[in-house]
Parts: sequence; structure tokens; C-alpha cells
Amino acid sequence: MRLSWALLLFAGLTCASPLSYSKYSLHESRQYLPHGWRREARLSGDLQIPIKIGLTQANLHRGEDFLLQVSHPDSPNYGKHWTPDEVREKFSPSEESYTVIAAWLKASKIPYKLDARGWVTFDAPVSIVERLFRTEYYFYEHTSGQMHIGCDAYSLPQEIGSHVDIVMPTLHWDIQTEDSSSDKQRRLRRLAKRSLAVKRTTGAIVDGMGTGFRAGGARRLTQSDSSYWHKFSNPKYAGLQTCDQFITPDCLREMYSFGVNHNPMKNNSIAIVSFTPQTYLQQDMDNFFGNFSPAQVGQSPTLKSINGGYVLPFTGDWWNAVETNMDLQYAMAIVHPQNVTLFQVGDGLRAGKEEYNNFLNAIDGSYCTYDGGNDVNKDAVYPNPAQGGYKGQKMCGTYDPTLVISVSYGGNEADYTTRYATRQCNEFLKLGLMGVSVLFASGDFGVGGYGSACRDPVTGAYNDGRSGRFTPDYPATCPYLTSVGGTYIPRGKTVWDAELAWNTYLPWSGINASSGGGFSEIFPVPAYQQAAVSSYLASNTFPYNASQWNQTRSGRGFPDVAANAWNYTVGIENVLDLIGGTSASTPTFASIVALVNQDRIYRKKSPVGFLNPALYAHPEILNDIKVGNNPGCGTNGFKATTGWDPVTGLGTPHFQKMRSFFGNLP
Repeated sequence: MRLSWALLLFAGLTCASPLSYSKYSLHESRQYLPHGWRREARLSGDLQIPIKIGLTQANLHRGEDFLLQVSHPDSPNYGKHWTPDEVREKFSPSEESYTVIAAWLKASKIPYKLDARGWVTFDAPVSIVERLFRTEYYFYEHTSGQMHIGCDAYSLPQEIGSHVDIVMPTLHWDIQTEDSSSDKQRRLRRLAKRSLAVKRTTGAIVDGMGTGFRAGGARRLTQSDSSYWHKFSNPKYAGLQTCDQFITPDCLREMYSFGVNHNPMKNNSIAIVSFTPQTYLQQDMDNFFGNFSPAQVGQSPTLKSINGGYVLPFTGDWWNAVETNMDLQYAMAIVHPQNVTLFQVGDGLRAGKEEYNNFLNAIDGSYCTYDGGNDVNKDAVYPNPAQGGYKGQKMCGTYDPTLVISVSYGGNEADYTTRYATRQCNEFLKLGLMGVSVLFASGDFGVGGYGSACRDPVTGAYNDGRSGRFTPDYPATCPYLTSVGGTYIPRGKTVWDAELAWNTYLPWSGINASSGGGFSEIFPVPAYQQAAVSSYLASNTFPYNASQWNQTRSGRGFPDVAANAWNYTVGIENVLDLIGGTSASTPTFASIVALVNQDRIYRKKSPVGFLNPALYAHPEILNDIKVGNNPGCGTNGFKATTGWDPVTGLGTPHFQKMRSFFGNLP
């Protein structure tokens, strides 16, 4: 029997005898600030701030086992996915956690309330919050002028720690900056100016290249040239003989053995996730389809707007047109005539905010109603009072998740706290339990981070990428999704030749673009991957020391799979351009998974759901990539080899083998 919300709320407003909470333990801490941030003034003690305490969820220690039961091909429960209600019931926080937190706050005479299930919220003066968490709150300022409220570490009573997952706001940061002229930022700046402590601290600026929330690839490869593109638009230049120079849907069909789709199923579904202001343009879609899939001219994806997400009529910015155009053009061409959904997230005015959690909120009500995960200092907040902002309430369980979700975005794992990343990663586990396949790009800079940045092994500061510690990509390192790396066809080779691991020097930037891969510093090796990772580490030697990479042999390896990531022909702002990156390989692999689901649905079977356990148990259904490497941080990175490797994973898709294998599972 669950505790009554009303009872807990009433308890939060009553007084109780003080309890002794004298022994505290560190709960979370940060060793360095993300790039561009500096610690500024101490917050005034009388300033009221909102606090959210996320309670520890039940049964997460069994989550991986639950997932393997429905996704491992040898399990008698393969394909018997859970309902949302079953997921919600299994992972709800325990009554004990509610009771313990209530007693703690009552002892401090802090009125609180429940924000649905799993969150306890309250407003209190900074002086009380600092005493409660044994910390100090500061203003932090970005070089852009953006302000942030938080701390560098916080502690909890020993009796409390096991019941608390995360506290916000504390040390969870914006992935990029938001507009410093926003109402919230103006208020923060006014408060900072009024603070008693206005002296600037020294030594708090972290050197290095910018990091953050961004497209997983979408690297422009050539400049547009009218005579060149005029020739290229001629069909004879777009055939299978030129796939080493121009990837088209026909190239991918031949490479990965999936042919033209003739049998769409009503219950099948796939979605591309896009974050405003990145968008697609219909004229670009028609330009692409006119050249490579004429029957689709005029076709659009099914738009599902999340928190004000919309399709812009014109971007005015080449980069804002790249990602969504590319993802949709190839996904729609591969699965045609199957419909493709576009989850367009955010109103564009919150583009600097981490939107993953808002996306997860919208497709799974359990995430926003009892898991939470949203941090007002890290995640975009709605309603947005700014002019043109989304005025509705934040969406919660508005849409059903599609059976396949492709996301071509990511960031540096080092910019996330372990608790924040783990809480979000567990949501992907739950989607897998419900039969959803989630695929993320693995990154485009080999063992380096976004922008090819690496880290000082002592301070953690980002540098120019010529040396330092490897920087894994997140969410690609989450073990409960499928991380997609990249391959390419060498110049002069054909679609019938073996691909290599994607690794290309970009002369205009002086860096290598290559398949992101390596080993997580947050997540341990999952059970389904243990044998593959152990085999790779045992069969290879690495000229790197402990300061350069996670050589504990206990980190989750990524990527899991790969697909072609180079020279994609994409319609962008009225021309055909060549684009590359793992944000190209991800929707390609995801679309092939949708075709596998189509076959299973035709056979009256469930969708494949979480892919990884089946793929690692039967890698023979993929094309193993054995040559190449993914350089970064002044090294050659890791090398591709027989079997799994942290460059191309288990390999590229072979649809006919995948369809036969998954089609014969229960």
C-alpha cells in the first residue's frame, strides 16, 4: 500500500521534534567547471531558491536483468515487453524513502510538497539550504553573460543518502548557453549585483575548446559549385559506380541488402528527433526526392511538436538546415512508403538548454511524473515567458514513443555528473523494456570529444585536442541504447568492396573526423557486452597510459554498431551538398531496424526493442569492419579488428541476415 500524497503533504506542513543528523557524507561533487564558466559572487543568505530532491527509484539494481529477459535471444521471455504501467509500478520509489525524507525536512521545519511521484520540492532561503546540504551556493557566469546558480559539491546525512538520487539545482550545468537577455537571466544578474560578495574568484576559468549539446555529425564536406552540381544532378552521376564519392539511398540499399520497401505495416513506426531551431525545409526534401526518390516529392514527415517545436519556413543559416534535412531525407527514402515521425523539440528560444529530458517527458509520462530528471538550471523550462516562447505547460506523456527512435546529437560525457547521466540513462532502459529501439550517434572526433577537444589529465580542463585524456561521447556511452559509429567507402572502391572505419582528415580545420568510440568513465561494461570487450582488450595492446584513457577494463565500450558516415548527398537550401558524420550513419541504421520491425509485425510478432543483447550474441548478422582507426588527442586512437572494437562496434547492417534472424525469434 502506497503512502497517501495528502498525508505526506500534511506531514510536511507540521512541526516535529528535531532529529539528529550530525554525520554527513559527500553526495556529489565537481572537480572542474565546464568551459567558459567562472565562479562569481556568493549568494545572499536571505535569497529564496527552489529545491527539488529526486528520490532513489526502486529495483534499478535489477533493471539490466529485467531488460535482458525481454531482449536476449536465448530468453524464454524474448519480445514480451512491458506496459508503461508495469514499468511505472516496478521502479516507483519506496514508501520508506518518502518517509525518511519527510522526517528530515520536518526536523528542519521546512514545508515541502510532492511534485507527483518521486520528487520532493520546497522553497527556502539560501542560508537554510546551505546548512541542509553542507554547501555554499554561488552565482556562476559564462563568457556569454549567462548566469547560473549552483554549488561545487553537496552532502547529505548518512541516513538520507541512500534514499536520494539527485538534488537540483546543485552542479548540473547548461549544455550550452541560453540568451543572456532572457527574463530569467536578467533576474539572475540583478541578484548577482545585489549580492554581498562581489569579488571575482581566480583560477576558476577552464581553458579549452567549447563543449556541449550539438549535432552528432553533419560535417560539410565540399563547397557548392553550380557546374559541379549541375553535372551531379544528372542520374548517370548518381549510380552505384560513384558511391565512393556520392552516397545515395540506392548506394545504401546495395551495401546493406535491403532493397526497396513494398510492405509498410500500420503498427510500425520510426522517429527522427530534432531540436529547434534546427529544422527541415520542404523545398530541400523535394530537391532530394526529385533526384533520388521521385515518388516522394511533396511528402513530409508527421510532425509531433514538443514544447512549441515547429518547422521553420526558412533557416537563414546553413547549419540549422543540415541535421534534420539529412536525417529525414534518408530515413524517409529507406522506409518509404512507411511513414516517418518528426519529434520537433523546443520553441527555439531555449536552444541552449539540454532538451533530452523534455523529449523523454513528452513520450513517457512516467519520466516526468515520478522520475523527473529535469533540472531548471540544465533543462529548458516551460512555459517560456519570452516573446514568441511556448506558453503551454511542459508536455508530459503526450505522445506514444515510436518503435524506433534515431537521435543524432550528443555531448562530452565529462560534462555530466554521474548521477545526472545515470538517471537519464535509466530512462532509455525503461524504453527498451517497453519495446523501443533507441539509437544515438557515437560522435565524430574519434577518441576526442566534441570539436576534437581532449582533457588535461590532472585538471580536467579542455585543450586543443593535440594531447590529453580521451573524451567519450554521451549519451552514446549509456549501455541501454544502441550507439552507432561510422564507416566509409575508400576512393576508387565500390559498394561491393569492404568498407573501412571512417577516418578522414579535414584540411580546412586541421583535424581528423572519425568514428567516435572508446570506453565510458561513468558506466560499467553491461553483461551483454562483457565477452566482446574482454576479447578486444585481451587481443590488443595499447601504447597509452592510465592518464590518457579508462584502462580499468571495466568501462562500457562504444559504439555498438556502425554504418556509412561519409559523402551523403543531401538537399540543403536549394542545392545538393555532401555531408558526413555519425549523424548520417545513425538514421541509416535506425531505418533498417524499422524494416526489421516491419517484418516481425507482418509475422504477428513484437518489435525487436533493445537491440544490443541480440546483436552481441549473434554478430554474424552484421558486416564486420576490420580495418581502420579513430585518432584523437594526439594518438591513433583505437583500431578496428575482427569482432567488436571501439571504432565500428560489431559492424554494419546486413538486412537480409537481420531479417532472417529476428524473424525466427519468438
